[in-house]
Amino acid sequence: MKTIYREQASMDNAAFESVVEEVKQEFGLTALERRLLGEALVLLADTRTRALQLTTEFSRRQGRAAPDVHDFQLPAIIDLQRRFCGQQQPLIE
Repeated sequence: MKTIYREQASMDNAAFESVVEEVKQEFGLTALERRLLGEALVLLADTRTRALQLTTEFSRRQGRAAPDVHDFQLPAIIDLQRRFCGQQQPLIE
């Protein structure tokens, strides 16, 4: 089952990369828009982090292998925060 997650993760990463490049080229975002995008990415990362925690706890109780951060696209989200929003540090609490 983890293999399916990994395959989906690599496809999603490619999609993220494509979207980032398109937005950079086609849209000149203002500082406000970048800030809003940054806030949205923080909320997405927080939600995905909580989902990872819950899934990990559930998997362990069931005696199954726990998912990892790639299954929830956390590295891709952090990368978007750094590259697209110009944030040096990821804003995951």
